[in-house]
Amino acid sequence: MQTTSWVKLSQCIPWDELASGYYQNLSSTHGRPAKDARLVKTCEVIIKHKLCLSDEETVQQIRENFYLRYFVGFPAYQDKQPFAPSLFVEIRRHMGEQTFSASDR
Repeated sequence: MQTTSWVKLSQCIPWDELASGYYQNLSSTHGRPAKDARLVKTCEVIIKHKLCLSDEETVQQIRENFYLRYFVGFPAYQDKQPFAPSLFVEIRRHMGEQTFSASDR
């Protein structure tokens, strides 16, 4: 995918609709605060699967690529790992593997 395509795609996605679907299954009173819906949806469902990357490779690509950082909603570049690859395991456990398996089709 060309780098400018990530910018264009980010402007076409209905972020608010995706966020409401993500947050509806989360508790606001129990557990840790939820990760940002845009970060979760873009990293796990879109970037990871579109580029056929492992959890670790996805985190590394987001760390290195300005366009991917923009796509996930980060306001500026930082030279540190944006989150641990284990976040993907937590997301899959919470949302269910079938959610992500369906997105592969």
